[in-house]
Amino acid sequence: MLSLQKMIQKVLQDNSWGIYYKIDALEKMKAQEGLTFYKVNEVDMSKFLDAFQNVINDSLENKEE
Repeated sequence: MLSLQKMIQKVLQDNSWGIYYKIDALEKMKAQEGLTFYKVNEVDMSKFLDAFQNVINDSLENKEE
């Protein structure tokens, strides 16, 4: 059976969903000839999963107390 963390990762990947920064969602990029384009400021999946695992661990620790 998959861990909760792996299940969430699978749902995101299977649906081509991403996690994005709410603040500064678009990153301004400079291009040639003074043009500007924007890139979506996506959260790296490993950072998301680490943060999620930390919340799970904290929850488990608080439950034991």
